[in-house]
Amino acid sequence: MGCIADKPIHDKNEIPPPKPRPSVLSTQKCFLEKDPVAKSRLLEAIKKRDIILFQKTIDIYNFKPDDILGLCDQKKTILHKLVEFNFSEGMALMLYDLPLNNKKDSIHSIINTQDCDGNTPLVLCCLLNSVDTLRVLAKDEHIDLEAKNNANKTALEIAIEMESPCVNVLTSLTQGSTTGVSTKHTLKSTGVDSLGYVDEVSMPISGPNSRTSLGDMKPSFIIKENNMNEYRDLKGSFRYPQVIGFLEVQGTNFKDLEFPHENCYVDHVIDDEELKNKYSELSWKRPKEFMGKTYESAVLFDCFSLGDVSKSPLLGSEFYSALAVMTEFPQRLSRVFNTKTINQQGVYSLSLFVSGASIEILVDDYFPCIGDFGPLYARPNENEIWFMLIEKAFAKLYGTYKELEILSITECLEIMTGMPVSQSRIGSYGEDKLWRKLMDYDKKNYMISVRESSERRERTNRIFSVVHLYEVDGCKLIKLRNHYGVYDWKGDFSANSPVWSRCLREQVGYNLSDKTCFFMTIKDFTREFEVLNVCNYHDNWVRKQMNASCEATHAVYFEVNVEEKDVEAYISIHQKLPEFCHEGPDYDVSPVEIVMARDLDGHNMDNISKCY
Repeated sequence: MGCIADKPIHDKNEIPPPKPRPSVLSTQKCFLEKDPVAKSRLLEAIKKRDIILFQKTIDIYNFKPDDILGLCDQKKTILHKLVEFNFSEGMALMLYDLPLNNKKDSIHSIINTQDCDGNTPLVLCCLLNSVDTLRVLAKDEHIDLEAKNNANKTALEIAIEMESPCVNVLTSLTQGSTTGVSTKHTLKSTGVDSLGYVDEVSMPISGPNSRTSLGDMKPSFIIKENNMNEYRDLKGSFRYPQVIGFLEVQGTNFKDLEFPHENCYVDHVIDDEELKNKYSELSWKRPKEFMGKTYESAVLFDCFSLGDVSKSPLLGSEFYSALAVMTEFPQRLSRVFNTKTINQQGVYSLSLFVSGASIEILVDDYFPCIGDFGPLYARPNENEIWFMLIEKAFAKLYGTYKELEILSITECLEIMTGMPVSQSRIGSYGEDKLWRKLMDYDKKNYMISVRESSERRERTNRIFSVVHLYEVDGCKLIKLRNHYGVYDWKGDFSANSPVWSRCLREQVGYNLSDKTCFFMTIKDFTREFEVLNVCNYHDNWVRKQMNASCEATHAVYFEVNVEEKDVEAYISIHQKLPEFCHEGPDYDVSPVEIVMARDLDGHNMDNISKCY
């Protein structure tokens, strides 16, 4: 039984950002002076509050804190947009982590820049109740506490009027006390896990819900029997730190004996003779053997690009589509990897969710290759190998690479995120209801994808990511991304559609040079696509889980005490999956009836829902 709820996770070991390094920055620029695609991608990163995507976009396009985002007449800088979405990590990066020069007056003018309504970033924090971002701003010695907007109000006056928690932060400033900063550094500045993820919940690596081979791990490398317990945890499973530590001492690399380098782990469906003929030139190689000189600059992940999958036997599978959806949120995808960098020992740890429980999966860096043509499946994109590792982790979980062809996108997303994933028919909603739902999902930063209708489908599983929704100038537009090529949309708001105006292009950040993205109206959207997939991902929710068993004639009940009002929670019940349990494939799964009820007075119960 698992429960995910919206109690925020706080980092007890947060490191406050370093003191600002004042500098001379560029003067404010009009929106059109930078590539609209760059602006659009930066806005997406801010909206998603994804520090990896944000930092990468800043680095690639050389953005500065005073660059204007949005329309010129709104005069909103990057700092204003960070406040708008309460992106405190992004604010810390812009103010403290970027290399700056030494002119205090420039920093002072930038951090106190006013938008068209006269709001400085500080004032805007109070208007929008962006407390986290306010704490970061408040650390800057150049902040102007007395700045007033066009309504002639200071930040403190607005906070008091709105009865906002911002009052406490501002009051402590005026009294001369130090305000703590609830933010985390980026990888560039600290060299540690900078992904904004803190897991305070103890999660078992293996247990009754785990696959047999994961629960009863045998040593995956040569080790003397009398030293084995030294590297075994309490549950009998090997973990990444102990394994890599042992390998470093021994001066050898990791070979996973649970997923041997044999043809049957590529495809076990066909018989042995046919298998030998089909993969007669198959061998298992490490990246340094097939990447050539590129391996000298190899990294685990950089941009989270999908890589060269055009010739993969799995192209078109929903497993690839699920990874495409995940790449829209690099920070979330990075959390799958416990190992963050490439290591010479070739041992990598990933966390996946099986039956609602997080398990650690160790994989080596040997991949099936055909002759001199390189990997049979995913190939590294330039110098990244993350895609190959997560593909191998799934193959190990399900037994063979071949099994990945039949996985559904909902199953893959649940395994990678541990979050609930829903699937519905777009035609079951009216246009207005669908728009409201999509806007709500988009606001919550859920991961949304759609499958095109059968009438348009040229090949199986054509799934696209929903990037963002816009409601501007009376138009309800949806921005989508096709990760595996150009989508030949010819209707309204297609590449050469006459309905585009220059102002509208600027507002949504559309540029013809971005071939992966396209726009369409909600009306066309309902006609062109038929299946909606939504992963209800919450970045800071708490996960709790417990194992339970009961006899056939005795029911088991659980009581959940809710201490706060308006708590959103998901409760899921998982039975053991036959393929992942000790009993093997003959394990008998019984039907389950779930009844949820509210305790009214200790004796009477109010039935809430019932499902099977």
